Amino acid sequence: MKNGAALDVGCGYGYSSELFLELGYSVTGLDVSPHAVKTAKKFRTSSAEFLICDVQGNVPFKTEFDLVCCFDVLEHLAYPQQTLKRLFGVLKKGGIFIASTPNPLSKSIWNCAFKDPTHINVKRADEWQKILSSSGFSNVQTKTVHFVPIIWKITSKSIFLETNESIGTIILIKATKRLPTDY
Repeated sequence: MKNGAALDVGCGYGYSSELFLELGYSVTGLDVSPHAVKTAKKFRTSSAEFLICDVQGNVPFKTEFDLVCCFDVLEHLAYPQQTLKRLFGVLKKGGIFIASTPNPLSKSIWNCAFKDPTHINVKRADEWQKILSSSGFSNVQTKTVHFVPIIWKITSKSIFLETNESIGTIILIKATKRLPTDY
């Protein structure tokens, strides 16, 4: 593939995996849910590989990925730093890590971060920056955005509006794995 290999952690039904395929990546999707993986295999393109995997245990790859993403996953992990270190290990030097997670500082009526009992690690953007940096990532950047879910339900498109921490419901995270020349 022209853009390399992508690892979609917490792939669910494979929506983001499909997007990465369209962008030219070969894609491996992982999810802890057998139902999600079965659904992704049934309804998504056959060129992506979908596997049942709990990344809090072991990440079962010797190959390295150009892109590792975790959309709405980090807040569900009991030990996110250990998992991030494992994901750092499968990211190629110069590779990109992207994630999204709820913003606990949001005062928006759309913020459901604390209403979901499976959200056991909801953290502020500065906390995620420290965790990723101490896990080996460099160039850690965060952006707080507001996601308008009603519009998504109507249009099937995500609407993100960049905003301040007290309004934005989602923290977007981008980081890289340093190249040897970056040290």
